[in-house]
Amino acid sequence: MNNAWQQTAQSIFSKADIALFGVIVMVGSTAVHGEWSTLEGQALDITTDRVVYQERHSMGQGPDGRWIMESDYLDAQGELFAERTVWFDPSHPQRPDYKLIDYRDNFEEGATSSPSGEVELYRIIDGERSQTTIEPSKRRPLVIDAGFSALIATHWDKLLSGDRITFDFASSARLTTIEFRLSHNQNPSDDQDIEQFTLEPSNWFVRMLVKPIVLTYSSQNKTLIGYEGLSNIRKDGGGNHTVKIAFPRSHQFSMRQLPSD
Repeated sequence: MNNAWQQTAQSIFSKADIALFGVIVMVGSTAVHGEWSTLEGQALDITTDRVVYQERHSMGQGPDGRWIMESDYLDAQGELFAERTVWFDPSHPQRPDYKLIDYRDNFEEGATSSPSGEVELYRIIDGERSQTTIEPSKRRPLVIDAGFSALIATHWDKLLSGDRITFDFASSARLTTIEFRLSHNQNPSDDQDIEQFTLEPSNWFVRMLVKPIVLTYSSQNKTLIGYEGLSNIRKDGGGNHTVKIAFPRSHQFSMRQLPSD
């Protein structure tokens, strides 16, 4: 295929376009620190198994009642290179407010929802800020950053019954939305304690050029325990890492901590 088309397709899955996967591309363990749950681990290259980067996440309830996720991203040597904060509103946990700062190139992006339901997306590159305001579609859910886990939990039964969920992912870096689709896979093994899902672009042409992302969840806890696909972290020389991961099945770090409403 034409190399320019390949680059166009890859740009759709650039560093910031798939930032919602930043919380899931790792392997690690959980602990409890006070009233905050923590999860940390390592992203592994899919072919070499070498450590690509490390992530440290914590989640708890802030003074205003909203749930907060704080994330640190460290390189293989343990040096911090990016930070992210996500604020979840129980009324729409699939589209939280968030801010991500990558110190390697002074890049910042984020999203903020207004009481009217509109969402402001912004990015800052070399000190220059750009922003746009989007309105969630009435036909498809809008997902922002780490709100993806809430989407899975909300549509769990529908997905297992064979329904395909189409949603808009808000890309702050591109100041627009990208349409994805999510479907349930037949159980790939005899293990009845897991469920597997495939995430891919809705656009048929892009699906030809980009491999789908495969997500494995615990049936009991509805928490992510496996990931395979494109990461949101760039490689030296361009492009993004492709990773494989495995979570401990007993971890409770998920949107299940949010109020049921």
